[in-house]
Amino acid sequence: MLYTWRGQPIYAGGLAIAVGWTLWLGFLNYRGIKGASRFQDLLTYGKILVSAVFFIAGIFGGSTVNLEPAFGASGGASWGGMIAVLATTPWFLAGFNQIPQLLEEKAHGTAVRSVGLIVVASIIAGGVYYALAALSAGMAAPWQEITQRELPAAAAFRAAFGSELFARLVLVSGMFGIVTVGNACSIGCSRLLFSLSRARQIGPGFSRLHPNFGSPVVAIVFITAFGALGSFLGRSGIAPMVNIGSAMACVGYVATAAALIKLRRVSPHLPRPYRIPGGILTAAIAGAGSLFLLVSALRQNWIDANGSFPAEWGVLIVWAALGYAFYRQARPGRLETDEPARRRVMLGGEAA
Repeated sequence: MLYTWRGQPIYAGGLAIAVGWTLWLGFLNYRGIKGASRFQDLLTYGKILVSAVFFIAGIFGGSTVNLEPAFGASGGASWGGMIAVLATTPWFLAGFNQIPQLLEEKAHGTAVRSVGLIVVASIIAGGVYYALAALSAGMAAPWQEITQRELPAAAAFRAAFGSELFARLVLVSGMFGIVTVGNACSIGCSRLLFSLSRARQIGPGFSRLHPNFGSPVVAIVFITAFGALGSFLGRSGIAPMVNIGSAMACVGYVATAAALIKLRRVSPHLPRPYRIPGGILTAAIAGAGSLFLLVSALRQNWIDANGSFPAEWGVLIVWAALGYAFYRQARPGRLETDEPARRRVMLGGEAA
């Protein structure tokens, strides 16, 4: 053990792995989008293949008896628990956020409408995946037992089949998922910083591109360094950043729904390659639902803190302060560019 942070021990081996993976992902992205996307494809297909093995084993080798009772020992629904789980779904289903951030990286000739359909398909695919994961683990062993374990899904398959192999498969699938999330965030966040910098919402340095690879090198180095330093905080230090992720995703969803409603009213004749079914009504329902999840997520942070100030709220304050500082620092360059020009360079080409 090297040291402790917020009561959590930090070990040399785990720290070396975390920092090593972060640097490797940064190097991949530094070399350009092709290598990073191929690596992402490899891990994604590997995760699907491994997951399919334990999905089939749990569903066909398990029993529906292990799912009972559906809503606790008394048979009644625990609404507090349901809402607490529901509040985490924006984080687990947030992979689609990377698609619009990578719009400029799409293959030549790909229609914007197709991108919109892919976003919807990715959300459906994520929901189906998590439903199958929960169902297969729940059928593999009684849920009352596995929920008490540190790694419930792996424990379920170990108990059901008496096989360490199945437990390892679950952990391998989880590892693939962690790395794909890290790679996607490295790609998407660096492109987001690049777009904001190009539009002078933050400093111009982040818009610098590599002369050979075409990658936003300053943004990638910044993201990689930030991630590597975060590894030194350990699980207890990173957990508040992850926990606040659902709430912040909901902030983005509420803002997007509100912006869509406003644009439909003030600019009804804008070209819209992809139009959501239901129009303004769908956006209003999405905004209201996202606002509910936002409040639920912040409330859950307060409950988990047992009356003390939630660490997640502290992360939120620091995050907001950093964002404001970056925004203020870019003010001189922003004043030199009019709003239509900033909008064009932020959205880029066809998206604008």
